Amino acid sequence: MTTTMNVTSHPVLNSVVHHPFNSASRDVGCSEFTEAEFLQALQPYLSTLNDALGTSQLDVQRLWMNMMVGEVIAVEFDAGTLLFHVQGRAFGHYIDMRFACNKDQWTITAVTSVHTRPFWRSRLITTLVACVVGMLATGFIGYTMAAQRSPISKQTVQSWATLHGYTLVPSAGSSPSSAVAMGNQSASAPSVPNSSASGASGASGSSATGSTATGSSAKGSATGNAKMSTKKPSIDKSSSAKAAAASKPSSPQIYHFTLTSGMPLHDISVFLQQHHLVGNAFAFDQVLHKTGVEKYVWPGTYTFHSNMTQSQILQELKSKP
Repeated sequence: MTTTMNVTSHPVLNSVVHHPFNSASRDVGCSEFTEAEFLQALQPYLSTLNDALGTSQLDVQRLWMNMMVGEVIAVEFDAGTLLFHVQGRAFGHYIDMRFACNKDQWTITAVTSVHTRPFWRSRLITTLVACVVGMLATGFIGYTMAAQRSPISKQTVQSWATLHGYTLVPSAGSSPSSAVAMGNQSASAPSVPNSSASGASGASGSSATGSTATGSSAKGSATGNAKMSTKKPSIDKSSSAKAAAASKPSSPQIYHFTLTSGMPLHDISVFLQQHHLVGNAFAFDQVLHKTGVEKYVWPGTYTFHSNMTQSQILQELKSKP
C-alpha cells in the first residue's frame, strides 16, 4: 500500500523561489528561524555533516548564517506545513537542506546534499563566458554589416560637377601682375630735356649786344647746344612692344552650364558664385525670386562670360536655351 503526499503550489509560493531564505520566509508570513531553533533542529544531522565536511567540530553559527541567506530552490505546502528547499554555501561546500514551518515552529526535515561544484560550473564563470560570447557575437554582426556597406570614396570636383550637370572649362589668360609690370616699364621712358633750348636763346641774345668776338663764341655755344637738343633719346623697342601687348585686354572667359530636368535653380547660383560672377549664391536666389526670372528658366545649356553684369546674367537666364 502506497501513500501519496498531497502537495500543492501557489503563485505566492512560487514568487519567492530563488530569493534568500530569510526574506522568502518573511514574505510568505513565517516567523524568524532563530539560531537556537536551528541548533536544536540540526542535532540529528550533526554527525552526517561532520563526516561530509571532514571536520570534528562544526561551526553551527556560521552554518546558520550562511543557510539563512541561502537560495530557495522550491517551496511546497503540505497539510498546513510550508516546506522550503534551501541551498547554502559554507566551508567550501554547497549544502542542501529542507526546512519545515508549521504554526511558527521550525524543523529541519532533511539534509539532502553536501557537495562541491567545479569552478567552470560556477556562476561567475558562467557569467563571464556569457559576456564574452555576447561581445564576440556583437563584433561579428557589426563586422558583417560593415562589410556589406559600400566603401566610402572621396568625391572629386570633376565627378561632383558631372553628377550635378556642370561642365568644367579650363581657364586660360595672362597674369594681371605681369601686365602691370610691363605697363610700369613702358611708362618710365626718358623725356627730351628743355634746358638746351633755353641755353640757345640766351646765347643768341648776348651776341646781339656784345662784341664780335663775344658774339662768335656765343654763336658757337648756341650751335653746340642746338645740336645737343636735336639728339633723339634712345627707346627700347622690345620693351615698348611687350608693354603694348600687355596693355591689350584679355579675352573674357566663357562658362557653360547645363540645367537638366529636376535640377534646382540653386545649382545655377552656386555655379555663378564659384566663377565669381555673383557674390553670394543665396542672395542671387532671392534676386531670381524677386525679379520673377525663376519662372522663365528652362532646362538647357546657358553660356556666361567673365565680364557679365547681373542684368546680363538675368537676361541670359530669361532667354530660352
